[in-house]
Amino acid sequence: MRLITIVFVLALIGSMAWGENAAGASPKTLQEGKSLYVCSNQGMKLVKFDSETGTKQADFLGVDAPVDVDVGPGDFIFATDEATGAANVRRFDPATGQADTDPYGDTSLYLGGPRGLAFGPDGHLYVADMLFGVSQVVEFDDTGAYVQVLPDDPDNPVLISIEDVACDGSGSIYVTQWIYEGTEVAGVYKFTGTGWQLLGGTGDLLAPWGLAFGPDGDLYVVDEDINHFGVFRYNGTTGAVKGLFGQTAANLGQPGYLAFGPDGDLYVADAQDNTVKKFSGPLKPDAGTFKGIFGETAVNVPEPIGLVFGPSGGVQPQKPTLAIEKLGTGNILVTLTGTSGKSYELRHTPDATVSDFTTWTFGATITLEGTTTGSWEDTAPADRTRFYKAKEQ
Repeated sequence: MRLITIVFVLALIGSMAWGENAAGASPKTLQEGKSLYVCSNQGMKLVKFDSETGTKQADFLGVDAPVDVDVGPGDFIFATDEATGAANVRRFDPATGQADTDPYGDTSLYLGGPRGLAFGPDGHLYVADMLFGVSQVVEFDDTGAYVQVLPDDPDNPVLISIEDVACDGSGSIYVTQWIYEGTEVAGVYKFTGTGWQLLGGTGDLLAPWGLAFGPDGDLYVVDEDINHFGVFRYNGTTGAVKGLFGQTAANLGQPGYLAFGPDGDLYVADAQDNTVKKFSGPLKPDAGTFKGIFGETAVNVPEPIGLVFGPSGGVQPQKPTLAIEKLGTGNILVTLTGTSGKSYELRHTPDATVSDFTTWTFGATITLEGTTTGSWEDTAPADRTRFYKAKEQ
């Protein structure tokens, strides 16, 4: 292994775990850190955590019974409030944690028991609303103005006991339905434009709650029924059954909603022990493996339900960045900005989906003493699909 020590005079504060990009493309920097927002239904608040460390950052007050949360227009944080007499959607500033004085748009006029919510690609808000067995999905535009109740069969409604709602990349709307009266069919339903249709094999679900699309395009659904328990995966287009996802059945007690993090891992709210549980994501070699309780959630989120990763807001501390570019000479131009005195090991691989750093080919070690820019000679053939990665030592 070659050792390169490059010294520069400007030192910046921060920490970096990973960075990667494909040589030949324009240099890219590490993604800015995000926060995890979790609804605490019993605690009457949203709780904000650092997405990397799991450290609690703030309590967001202004909701009485929050159920679900999502990121909406302007990168604001939106949460449903199902409290009696106050059923609506509330909007929060991610930087200050301050809720709007009034409910968002027309939501207090058209909602009776809001549960899940999701924003479509066009910025429209969809809310799963259920009150005394009457279920509907209500659409609001990107200003919060009422648009419509998505149509159902008025004589024989399909939706009777809905829970969560999700949108795919094309803007299609999906909801989960569990058994309330005994006449409905549990599963995931997709809006056809004129009504609702059971998606593929999701009729095998018995008590579906949260749902989310994964980084692989598949649909992931929480089933709370004791006879069909865990997070189940389905083809995101056809709904074909792909079965239980990893170790989710053995490591969840009372799961609610779920979300995928910027790291590609799956996060599930568990009300049994007031935690958020983390599982290795579907694109990783150990997909579905239980990774433990996320951060400080166990002592900060009474009865967690909905959760989402979103912007931290405000002025962020400057973080170290990594940019790697293949030069015409065959050298690799490495630009690192980080904490003084840190060392980073650079390696490369032809397959960017490999997450285990130990399987990557050796490259070089750089000792960083501030902002560093230098060239690293790489004798391997130039290849636009050749990926490089740096790990702090």
